[in-house]
Amino acid sequence: MCIRDRPAADQTRAALRYVDVIRDEWNSNVLRIHLYPTKWRAMVARGEGRAYLDALRNRARERGMWWMVDNHVVGAPDGQLSEWQDPQDGRVDWALELATQLGQWYGDDPSLAVFVGWDEPALFDSGQFAWHEMAPVHQRILDAYRAAGGKAIYGANGTHWARVYKGWRSAHLITDPLNRVAV
Repeated sequence: MCIRDRPAADQTRAALRYVDVIRDEWNSNVLRIHLYPTKWRAMVARGEGRAYLDALRNRARERGMWWMVDNHVVGAPDGQLSEWQDPQDGRVDWALELATQLGQWYGDDPSLAVFVGWDEPALFDSGQFAWHEMAPVHQRILDAYRAAGGKAIYGANGTHWARVYKGWRSAHLITDPLNRVAV
């Protein structure tokens, strides 16, 4: 479920219908909410962001579902992004802002199962992007999320569209006081 360029009320109505489809037709017990940073920040600036998430969270809970949120960025932190994303989406400071918002707003919500701080780390030309470059970014996002009260599992995706974790065991591990990191 993704934020699109539509009025918040239209997005919310459509998204709530999708929750029912995901539960009833797909038999899923988890609702995954993608937040594209530029679109998300615009919703928050208009005062619509939290209401949107609240509506989806409430519907998921009514339907007996967990929910998860991902910062849907396809690309490198403060670097190259996919051609269909806004160039601003890859800003690490925006990821930290989202982590802080989610921690403050939903830190004590046991139905928020997972927060993915950077969904699909990737480079498109060189292919020379490795876990040791992404791990410190994940650590900063996780630290901001925990400092704001976030308790959900933190999803730390590997590089190359979340598929490659080479080197994560030997170096640059992510530490979490709650021991709730999924790599």
